[in-house]
Amino acid sequence: MTTALLSAWTSLCHHCDGIAIGTTIETLERAGALDRLRREPMSAPFLAEACGLMSGYVALASKLLRSQGLADIDRGMLRLTEVGLDVLADPSIFRGAQVRIGQAADLLRALVLGNSPGGSQDIDLTSFDRSMAERWRQQALGPLAAAAWFGLDRRGVLRRLGDHSYRAEDSAEREAFRILNRIGWTEEQEDGSVRLTEVGSAAADLVVQYAYPLCYLPTFASVPDLLKTGSRLPRVGGDETHVDRSLDIAFSGAVFAKSCREPFLKLALPLLDADIADQPVAIVDTGSGDGTVLASLFEAIRDRTRRGRMLDRHPIILIGVEVNEVARRSTEERLARLGVASKAILGDIGDPRSIAEALGSIGIDPMQVLHVNKSVIHNRSFRQPKQRYAVPETSAVFVGPDGECIPANALFADLVSFFADWTPFLGPHGMISIEAHTVAPELPAARIGRNLITLLDAAHGYSGQYLVEIDVHRKAQDYAGLTRRAQNDVGSAMVGAPIMSVDHLVRR
Repeated sequence: MTTALLSAWTSLCHHCDGIAIGTTIETLERAGALDRLRREPMSAPFLAEACGLMSGYVALASKLLRSQGLADIDRGMLRLTEVGLDVLADPSIFRGAQVRIGQAADLLRALVLGNSPGGSQDIDLTSFDRSMAERWRQQALGPLAAAAWFGLDRRGVLRRLGDHSYRAEDSAEREAFRILNRIGWTEEQEDGSVRLTEVGSAAADLVVQYAYPLCYLPTFASVPDLLKTGSRLPRVGGDETHVDRSLDIAFSGAVFAKSCREPFLKLALPLLDADIADQPVAIVDTGSGDGTVLASLFEAIRDRTRRGRMLDRHPIILIGVEVNEVARRSTEERLARLGVASKAILGDIGDPRSIAEALGSIGIDPMQVLHVNKSVIHNRSFRQPKQRYAVPETSAVFVGPDGECIPANALFADLVSFFADWTPFLGPHGMISIEAHTVAPELPAARIGRNLITLLDAAHGYSGQYLVEIDVHRKAQDYAGLTRRAQNDVGSAMVGAPIMSVDHLVRR
């Protein structure tokens, strides 16, 4: 990694950290929680009760503070570290975090949709100068930097910049460049045009990373209400309001292409290279998003396997399953462009029986398919389990719809039940599952500016998703009677532990 690219990556990580924790710290300060922690360590439940906050979200906030090295746990008591005491002695840098998220959303809409930027032209950047420690300055600017960089890319401005100077064409672009000048990725010329700095040129290759935090801006803006009342953003007309699902789907596809595609294909392609009698008749992707996984797998089958050489005689059917209509339509459109037999249906990863019945209704033997899925198991609905198990060691935090903590042993039992529910519906070809994972907060804390774990924990936690560590995930598979025919671990370079797993699961 070049010096410029490393600098760009560090700034991007700070931006994402700032989006993840800004409204959390602002809310904790307003509730008096930081003042109490400055005086003495407290358990998360006691801190929540003392400050009138929801215990589940306070536990999540505690983990986020730990992942940033601002707090740690000593015998069950949350205490501020020396860094935390120093930074949070006067947490003014985090004041206005919710306002900046709103300004970032306005700016993004202006850049992408051509709308008036609303109040974004009034963004006050005077307090974010070079006298401020770089980590905290970049964190405070995080929402604005993400919106400016990603929005300009969507307009095609970054491509036009390249090695050339560029003059902003409207107020939204002028505001975006004012922000980017402040973070050091562009610089203004004497004639009023701007150019990319060396670090900015390197950062152009990282722009897709901003899609994920930007799609969760509504969730991060709602953190004060979550901490105080536990009330999640409602659906409007049946549509989600806590996340921009189209943007989230696009980001998920990009992550698959960059990080998971080859580990996934390494497990999947041998199944399509066997004797034709031993191959699946269809591939069913539950949580298919924009169809990226199915499309990538089909293209690899066509070009790299025995099945690909006989598709005229033995076609493979592609089936996308989605609980979300936006995603179902995206899958349908993507598969239609492939020109192969395909179908996109509605279904829930937590209801395998209904998926099997839906497959049967369209003439597909549900026991003769290869199931695949990516990053949907942790987004299932939690169901109170009938049986409990001794949970493996975990530092994960799980928040229920009421804002209270879901006990770790209950969540683990629910995960075991999830895999057990799937077991009767897995035929000889099994399921290849790609899953994201959390890690102990000490790992990202030791690598500040090098990882996106705080963002992943915050986005998943505040939106009611249940990330677990890779070992916990696999132990649940074992308890459910599944075995891994093959597995790949992904992402250890970021924090020293895997943050994604690719498992080929079959019945034991």
